[in-house]
Amino acid sequence: MKPFSILIASLVACLLFSSGSTAQERLVISPEMVYNISARGEAWVLFDDQPIWGPLACPIPSTTDPTASFDGRWNGQDFFFPIKVIVDLGASCELMQVCLQNGKRNKGEVLVEVTEEIPGQWKPLFRHRAKSPMCHPLSFVKGRYLQFTFQSSKANIREIELYATRSNGLICPPPIQACNQQQDCSCPRPPMDQFIGANTSFDIPAEKTNAVGIIRNYQHIFFNEGYHTPNPPPYPNNSYSWSPSLRPDYDHDHFYQSVQDLGQGICADVHKAPTYLTTFAYKNGNPNYNVVHAMEDGLLSDEQVYVKVIERKPFDEKRYPISEEMELTDPNAYIEQADVFYQLSSRYGSPGNPANLKVSPSNEAKHGLGLLQYLENWNEPDKWWHGYLVQNESYLDPKVERRLGYFTPFEYAAMSSAVYDGHGQSDEVENIVRARFGDDIPSGASPLGLRNSKGQLKFAMSGLTEINLDYVRAIKFWFEHHRADIGFPFDVINFHHYSHNEQGGQEQTHGICPKEDGLRERIAKAVEFRDRYLPGVEVWLSEFGYDTHPKSIQSPDCQFYCENCEETACFEKMQEIQGQWVVRSFLEIAAGGADRAMVFTMRDDGPSSSSSIYSTAGLTAYAGPEETGYEAKPAWYYVSTLKQVMKGLQFDADFIHDDPRVRLYRFADSCQSMPREVYAIWSPTSQFGDNRPVISNYALPLAAKEASVVHLQDGDVDGLWRPVSSCDGRLCVDVSERPRFVVIHGDPGTAFQGCDCSYIDFRSSGVTEALALGDEQSLATDLYCGEGIDMQSAFQLSEGDTVILDLAAEHLVDHLFLYSKHEGKGQLEIHLGDEQKWMPLRQWQVRSPRPYKWKSFDLAGRQGRYIRLVAREDDISIGEVKLCGRLAE
Repeated sequence: MKPFSILIASLVACLLFSSGSTAQERLVISPEMVYNISARGEAWVLFDDQPIWGPLACPIPSTTDPTASFDGRWNGQDFFFPIKVIVDLGASCELMQVCLQNGKRNKGEVLVEVTEEIPGQWKPLFRHRAKSPMCHPLSFVKGRYLQFTFQSSKANIREIELYATRSNGLICPPPIQACNQQQDCSCPRPPMDQFIGANTSFDIPAEKTNAVGIIRNYQHIFFNEGYHTPNPPPYPNNSYSWSPSLRPDYDHDHFYQSVQDLGQGICADVHKAPTYLTTFAYKNGNPNYNVVHAMEDGLLSDEQVYVKVIERKPFDEKRYPISEEMELTDPNAYIEQADVFYQLSSRYGSPGNPANLKVSPSNEAKHGLGLLQYLENWNEPDKWWHGYLVQNESYLDPKVERRLGYFTPFEYAAMSSAVYDGHGQSDEVENIVRARFGDDIPSGASPLGLRNSKGQLKFAMSGLTEINLDYVRAIKFWFEHHRADIGFPFDVINFHHYSHNEQGGQEQTHGICPKEDGLRERIAKAVEFRDRYLPGVEVWLSEFGYDTHPKSIQSPDCQFYCENCEETACFEKMQEIQGQWVVRSFLEIAAGGADRAMVFTMRDDGPSSSSSIYSTAGLTAYAGPEETGYEAKPAWYYVSTLKQVMKGLQFDADFIHDDPRVRLYRFADSCQSMPREVYAIWSPTSQFGDNRPVISNYALPLAAKEASVVHLQDGDVDGLWRPVSSCDGRLCVDVSERPRFVVIHGDPGTAFQGCDCSYIDFRSSGVTEALALGDEQSLATDLYCGEGIDMQSAFQLSEGDTVILDLAAEHLVDHLFLYSKHEGKGQLEIHLGDEQKWMPLRQWQVRSPRPYKWKSFDLAGRQGRYIRLVAREDDISIGEVKLCGRLAE
């Protein structure tokens, strides 16, 4: 029995309905008993018109449209057929009859099978066709599970009826197991500053992540092995390039360390397979002809096609020849992906397994660096659009390619079992290794998988293209029946969702605001699913967002907001609305109960002139040759302010404000000795797209007290802080479509002027010429936002040299910035304290990321008067030191 289902005890067995041996009873089916194994279409429509008599252990929802039939098409696609639906009767029964009522357009075939247990041998019962009789008599067929396979989109069924010699029990939903942080301080939900995240990549300066608290970083494995190499050594003789990678500017060690030094969490999203797995045998019959060969021969046009082709599932196509209809549910096929996860988590987890590290000659073998917190297994495994990516390449077959880019839930579960722990172990050797090589296991082939790395990283399910709970449920079903030893392997269930006007068959033309999209309610459904079936697992929305080009179909409707969509003013309007709606989305996602949210994306993927979908979704501008590069949009500053204001707080689900004219959400931390609270307020409308008051002097349900209202402001990383007015003994504020924050029991913390924080004066002492560390203070501006300019003077330290920075009084130090023009010249140790006791803060391998030469450390308000810099190698060159903070009270 599945661990999270409740089978009503009095009805577990198939009870005798009558004394006659051939008496039949129609079985009652609950939604818990129906599994949409393919996660396409609404499978419950097959059982939503049941006649129900008498009381039931749990309610059975009934249809409002008795003519509705099952339709598994999705986004105009049907390549993922055949579609399978499994019904779990809860216990073995003697089946007497199965009836399928045809829909109006049924011209296809449904295969019906039965089995006693899963995994097990499915026994075919019959094939139902358009002209078949509705009911198919059976002869006391025993079974617990029935499988209905819709062979094509032409199979159109309205209702299914099941009859057996005995009535059956109901499987009912398990109770909700929720955790409320405001009532229980042990709840593990991250505070808002860690909840707020963004998608990014290695070539984006780490300092740009200061606007958020966690990043989802795209980890393209082909940059780590086999990139542009026709015949690299395949598994198990493969090796990995991390620092540097095969694309030199993708230095993993340096990038991850830089992000961690800023205080951000990191999830590495592992996808885009090594090229040696890819072949074009389906095109030319040559299993050794891979993507690099095709590029060299001019059959694939450019680098972008190279990247698109390797969106295929990561299996060795020489071992598993591809076809348009293939479904690969063998965990042994995904041994290469399991190898990647072992190597990544050994190196970047904590503590990390030192055994069997495989690195290229240009890399140093390292383990236990502790730079990652999560690893995500692939990106959008349910992608339906892979064929469209390559349809203009005459060398490729879009029909085959779209299937190669798409995982069924069972395929994805099989790969995840391999990735989790090598699909189980046998005598210290992973089963998938033994399955491939037998007892003649090559050296270096073991171990495999995330858990065998000892890296203690959390395992995130890939972000699905939509909030599809059937897909998660199907994965859970697979693990319950194929890996009962581990149950559900993921620490995170993960979705993507973009708010737009494509509803009810309407073609998408523009983005819509989160309220109009019902974003909070969408998230709440996923959270309720988690609370019932997977308590303790995190819920993420790891992609959402809006474009800023007025003509993009994911931007706000420029024709509604602008007189002329081509004018500069309209582009500026789109940027303002993007900022508003992204912040409102973060607030709605938090109110829905999610644990993390990551906006797409940190930087535009194309120039500001590109109207392609998602090209201008960045919080910063494109960094191409015609662009200024990473220039922050209003959204970057708005999100940064949200993070600053909400530090340490969580959404308070117990606070309810019923006025439909406004959204008023409370965020608090009742676990602090001096609790702080913030109220976010805005108009949920989308009529104006600016900051004009929709409601003036709105009275909050709060008695007048000392408080501040924070206004989101373009160019200001923590907003404009102003005193709150009072109206008739209550706090009152103007309400606009741009959110505002009423802060009670709090202060701004680090004070910023634009992107400049409050800098601390200091004197330097120690070795000679240390004045160069502080002689250009007025020139180095905007460091928090990654905008610092080059410094001219520099100070050279030799091994053992020490510099002490005296701040003249105790300070709370928030940020430390160091400038260096030299790369990789040695370790610099950073300490806080005094001659009596120095506390180590950081170690820095001195180097300067291009094009940004400043190194940033988030010191999170550490208190002290003195900072000590100690050189551990010769020829360390520091151009300037800057400190941000404030006097300690």
